[in-house]
Amino acid sequence: MSLLGKTVAVDRIVEVEYPDIEGFYIKLAYISREAMSKMLKRNSVIRINKVSRAREEEVDNDKFLAEYSESVIKDWKGLKFKDLARLYPADIADFDPEDEVPYAPENALVILENSSDFNTFLTDATNDVTTFQEQELEKAVKN
Repeated sequence: MSLLGKTVAVDRIVEVEYPDIEGFYIKLAYISREAMSKMLKRNSVIRINKVSRAREEEVDNDKFLAEYSESVIKDWKGLKFKDLARLYPADIADFDPEDEVPYAPENALVILENSSDFNTFLTDATNDVTTFQEQELEKAVKN
């Protein structure tokens, strides 16, 4: 392994606040470009193009989204049932609007599958290196 290869922080998890819901904090894990490429490859299928009869690799979006969600979203706090309406058209009639939605990989996937805004936020946050640097720099300065 190269000298710089040893410097890549593969296990970095940070807590970020979702911008449109005050108090909703999400713990996000860093995923390297290499890990993302492997994830895409694992969730790809080969299809035959009916027109050209050529083999084409295509990402199975459902499988990819499930693995991506579980890999990136590690936990959350502060998301209330009433807040779901800001993420997607939610029917919360069976829930107390003030109760918190517990984190579970299945719950994260439902939000990710139904909210393009949340999906965009997640993609932007995980692709922005400063998301994973700022908290580490603050810790280093305190020490």
